[in-house]
Amino acid sequence: MLPSALAFDDSTFENVRRVVDDAVEQGTHPSAVVTIARGDGTAWSHVAPGLTSHTFTSRFPIASITKPIVALALMRLVERGALLVGDPVARHLPSFARNGKERVTVRHLLTHTSGLSVPEDVSNALWLDRATREAYVEAAFDAPLAFEPGSHHAYVSVHGFEVLAALVTHLAQRDFTRVLHEEVFAPLGMIDTSFDVPDESRLAHAPFQGGRDELAYWASLTFASGGLMSTASDLLALGLTLLRGGRSGSYRLLSAGTLEVMTRLHTRGLRNDSGFAFQALGWGKRSDAGVLLASDASFGHSGATGAFLWIDPVYDVVFVFLSSEGGTEPHRVPMLALNATIAALT
Repeated sequence: MLPSALAFDDSTFENVRRVVDDAVEQGTHPSAVVTIARGDGTAWSHVAPGLTSHTFTSRFPIASITKPIVALALMRLVERGALLVGDPVARHLPSFARNGKERVTVRHLLTHTSGLSVPEDVSNALWLDRATREAYVEAAFDAPLAFEPGSHHAYVSVHGFEVLAALVTHLAQRDFTRVLHEEVFAPLGMIDTSFDVPDESRLAHAPFQGGRDELAYWASLTFASGGLMSTASDLLALGLTLLRGGRSGSYRLLSAGTLEVMTRLHTRGLRNDSGFAFQALGWGKRSDAGVLLASDASFGHSGATGAFLWIDPVYDVVFVFLSSEGGTEPHRVPMLALNATIAALT
């Protein structure tokens, strides 16, 4: 259901609807759900017709949007005084210091500036062997560095956030999946967000070539890097909490000050293979290339399945786009739709 009885007129987002419907009609995405909301709860949602019938509560793999959600749990531990973002990871997980990683900090992992480099053949073997999450963490402990921590930006798709999840588990003294459920999902009413494979009637179009069996393995890993299943409704609830300064009703997910630090640019002047890096703590930032029309204060994350969550406190908007397959350009359509959203509201 939508977050309130308030609703935008359909004509407001005519261009958003066209972008999304055209993408599905042209086969860029098998189907898609998009929802947009203001901080007061005024909302609009659209389900594009496609290969499957999706709804606002269909469960999609949200892939790497899992990462900033794990980062939220970590920042709650920072607020409690359990660690500093500048702490070396090995201060809390001594085994991580292997192969010269003693200088890698929590901030480095959150901003993808650690230099952590698990060899591709090792990662591939873990997947083919149906390894456990613990094996992925151990591979990260054994991995060398590709560059001096903090000197460069290189997105770490998998292993970095498995280490951060292990850190949450260690400091919270309970599995990070419990922390997410008890401190993020349950208080925010995100009842359909978990690592579980949903019932077939709730599952969006199969996101893996291997079908449901491969999805079941992926879910069994409880991957902090990209294993969560969620709905447009749940991600909207999360986005609105962040838009409202970290509060959902009487529950405080994070303080407004913590959220400001978390979502500011932390990689100013650092480069990656594409140019300058625009990274917050667990979140992405708008680059200065003008690709997104969102404000400098905005932040969000995307996923390889086409999932996209963006929050803009200046323009007072939360944008959610979900699809089960991203194709060769998983982020293009949601970025087009986000730009059309910003244009409609400003």
